[in-house]
Amino acid sequence: MTRRHFNLTAKLCGLESTMERIITDILTKTPTVIENVGARLPAGFPGYLFDVITTSLQKSAQLLDSMPPQ
Repeated sequence: MTRRHFNLTAKLCGLESTMERIITDILTKTPTVIENVGARLPAGFPGYLFDVITTSLQKSAQLLDSMPPQ
């Protein structure tokens, strides 16, 4: 989804006129959340699986961050 899609969906659902505040909050917190989850994984959790998930999450966050605010 693009920023435009998030903002349009919010407007259609009667939420805020823009999701930019929420998008910014999510992008700001993403690295800390990844770190916190990584620290709380149970023993034996497959590290490669965590890496695949978090790498994809980081790429998605970077892509969303690169889009101009709507």
